[in-house]
Amino acid sequence: MPTSLIFSAVPFEGLQMREIILRISVITSGAQAVLKLRRVGEDVQREEIAQEFKSVLEAKVGDAAQLALGSFSA
Repeated sequence: MPTSLIFSAVPFEGLQMREIILRISVITSGAQAVLKLRRVGEDVQREEIAQEFKSVLEAKVGDAAQLALGSFSA
C-alpha cells in the first residue's frame, strides 16, 4: 500500500503549480479499518502561497496601494 498521495495543482490562477502531499494512515482501532489522510507541510505551503500571491498583486498594483499579509476579526 502506498504511504502518500501526491497531487499537482495551481492554488489560484496566476500562481505556480504546487505539489500537495497527503500522508495515508490506517486506523485499525474500530470494528473496521479506516483510512485517514493528513496534508504534509500545510502551514508552510499556505505561507508560501500567501507570499507568492502578495508578490503577484504587488506587481499588478505597483505603488497604488501598500499590501500586507495577516488576519483580522470583526
